[in-house]
Formats: sequence, structure tokens, C-alpha cells
Amino acid sequence: MFKYPLSLENHWLHHAIWPLTELQQQWLFGTGSLTAKLKANTNQFSVEVLSEKHMMLTESDALMCGLAVQNVLVREVLLMGNGQAQVYAQSWIPTDLLDNDLSLAALGDRPLGEYLFQHADLIRNTIEVAQFSVSHCLLQLVKSLNLPAACCFGRRSVFSLAEHKIMVCEIFLPNSVLYR
Repeated sequence: MFKYPLSLENHWLHHAIWPLTELQQQWLFGTGSLTAKLKANTNQFSVEVLSEKHMMLTESDALMCGLAVQNVLVREVLLMGNGQAQVYAQSWIPTDLLDNDLSLAALGDRPLGEYLFQHADLIRNTIEVAQFSVSHCLLQLVKSLNLPAACCFGRRSVFSLAEHKIMVCEIFLPNSVLYR
């Protein structure tokens, strides 16, 4: 098996250096809720929680995402649709935000996106994209899901909610709607 949280180290960019279809650009750079978009484009949407661990951000992790060095809950989930894993998502949620909002602390198998996008004061910072090669540690997860080994595109951004920042990475797994 593999160790959670998965490392998502990569060359994250503010623009795509790979040829992307119009559909891929819409999915990767869309600023709305990925949860809502997946629900509209797949059947039987659900969330499978892989891991939730409290961790202290390293200085480099915090700096990379513009977050303060702090304790966070690292939440890893699969967003499921059409009976298969569509997206691997990893979120860094400040523990002081969890302490202040019990509905967020008790998400369970509910998607974080539904929580975030219900707040009118939500601000999404720049979306960055990366391509994950078949040699990336993410491939272990892909294999465990019986998905074909293939390069995967991902995106990440930091959401600001009041004085809190939440980092969200979303990796579109092989066979997801992004590649159709």
C-alpha cells in the first residue's frame, strides 16, 4: 500500500505548457465548484474519504501556498462519478477554522466544495496546473484503483474564507471526464 498524504510535489504553473483541448481548459481553469460540475456531468456522484490527518505545515509548504505555518487537517478524498474515481482531491484546512465551524469539522463523506461555494465571501486565488507523469507517486493510487497508467492533469488553488486560507489540489484521474 502507500502512505497518506500523497506528495503532490510538481512543477505547478499559472498557465498550461501542454497542448490542452478546449474541454480540458474548461475543467482545469474553471473557477466554479468542481463538485457541482462533476455532479452535472456524471451519474451517482459520491465522495470516498481516503485519509484525514492533522499535520503541521512545513515552512516550504506554507510559503508555497501563501499560508501561515500552522496546523492543518490534510483531507484526501476520491470524487466518484459514473461508478469510478474521477478526481483525487487533497485539501489543507486550518485546524482553527475547524474549531470555529463544526459543520466543516464533521464533513464526513460530503464534498468540501459544497461547503466552500455556499459562502458569498469566498475568494479563489490563481489556479495553478501541473501534469503528473506515470513515474509520480500518484501512479500507486491509480494502480490501486485499477485505472490505466497515464499522465494526469491537476490543478490547485488557495481559497480565502474570512481570515482563513484553504489549499485544494484536484488531480483528474485516468478515465475522468477531463479526458473525453
